[in-house]
Amino acid sequence: MSFDDFTQLSDDDALAAFGKLIDSSFDAGDLSTLRDAQSIAKVIATRELRPDLAALLCYFEGNLWASIRVLKRESDLWKWDQPETREEIIAFRRAITHPGYARLQPTSRCQIATNLGNLLSTVGRFVEALAYYDRALAENPSFGMALGNKGQCLLGYARALYDSGHRPIFAGSAEPLLRRACGLPLEPGAREAFSRLRETAETAAAGHTEEHLKYLRDFPIGDAQEKAYRSWALQERLFLHPVNDVGPYEIAARDVLHLPTVVLPTATGSAFHGFYNQLKQEFVAARALLFEGLTQGETCFVDRDVRLLDTLDGAQFGFAIEKAKMAFRLSYSVLDKVAVFLAHYFNLSVPLHSVNFRKIWYVDGKQERGLRPEFDDRQNWPLRGLFWLAKDLHETDEEFHSALEPSAREIAKLRNQLEHQYAKVVSDPVDPASPNAGEMFPDPIAYRIGRKDLDGKALTILKMARAALIYLSLAVHENERLKPASPDRKSIPISLRLIE
Repeated sequence: MSFDDFTQLSDDDALAAFGKLIDSSFDAGDLSTLRDAQSIAKVIATRELRPDLAALLCYFEGNLWASIRVLKRESDLWKWDQPETREEIIAFRRAITHPGYARLQPTSRCQIATNLGNLLSTVGRFVEALAYYDRALAENPSFGMALGNKGQCLLGYARALYDSGHRPIFAGSAEPLLRRACGLPLEPGAREAFSRLRETAETAAAGHTEEHLKYLRDFPIGDAQEKAYRSWALQERLFLHPVNDVGPYEIAARDVLHLPTVVLPTATGSAFHGFYNQLKQEFVAARALLFEGLTQGETCFVDRDVRLLDTLDGAQFGFAIEKAKMAFRLSYSVLDKVAVFLAHYFNLSVPLHSVNFRKIWYVDGKQERGLRPEFDDRQNWPLRGLFWLAKDLHETDEEFHSALEPSAREIAKLRNQLEHQYAKVVSDPVDPASPNAGEMFPDPIAYRIGRKDLDGKALTILKMARAALIYLSLAVHENERLKPASPDRKSIPISLRLIE
């Protein structure tokens, strides 16, 4: 079809033709036509599309950028900051957060969630990718591409682990997913790939069959109060235990993840394991604070006789709210400290007082200067995941920011308000277009946020901190694995113990 042909089609037919154009061009390896298709997408976007078609257009644009990225991948396989990847993330996120997403057919929703999971897995955010596969499978438990790709993601996760005892558990969970996927309708070429992966998983599982995995649930997790806390954290995937990403197994209700063995020059001491101890403890404290903030009643003896003025604006106060705020701030600080860890570990020549999770990746801390040579093209999957996680917090482009899930938007702004300015928590949802609606007296100083929004953002940043700590540990493992042997180096091994 020519460019002009699209202008003559109805909205439905134009979307269908656009989707077919992307598929046929990719199958033919026609990169030139795929690039031309970007202009067609812009023309279709100028129409007043139905909400479901507008969401579908975002999905097709994601497929367009994915096709361009894959056709270029032989030369750019390990190039971290690919513009196609960025545009692909924006498009798929715009699709999944679009109001028209709910009006799409279940199959289309499954495809969007699965493709976004695939993309996150590709860039190294495999922990977070699993949630999107689960989202697709919640729509349709028999969606073959979600089953197969989740199995593939679990196998990749297993290969990244330093603990050989955890790998068979991941493989034993991946094998039935891949086996089921092979018996269902799939995209061309997927069946052969999933079949090969299933054989790999079956070998790597080493007897950890689907039935055998049930024993992981038979572990005590404390009395009624502790059980409530640990059950909540298991369901939200908040333990620093990789098996928690396989499922809410009671065996994973403990924080066992640490750094692997680190090899350093003989004359050098190691503070890395101690640093990671502190990061873990701060994360665990944030997790506990958020649980208490979410479950504590509206009244607490701490709040008794705290006399506050009624400013007639619906503002809410209380120790439970402050716990949610503290959990948010503590989780966010973990991310900046991960950046400090990286600066020390990779011996980056940067002033430590200016290191943060946004600047650490770039030359002189400036995005326009490009990635630091220590990172760019580095073949370290979890480390690349940390880089792309940082973009969710600090990408300055408005288009990237607006495509985020609502609970992830304005997290950096909220952090600044909580740390340095004035955040007012109110009971009702806040309308961004009219933030002072319902208030008798306008408040030009406050940043207003609804209580549910605060809780949601606190949970989101807590999950991001957990993912970052997992990626950090496994990035160090991958880097240590590739270090050449040297007689002037010593190993600083793992030595885990319980500190009472």
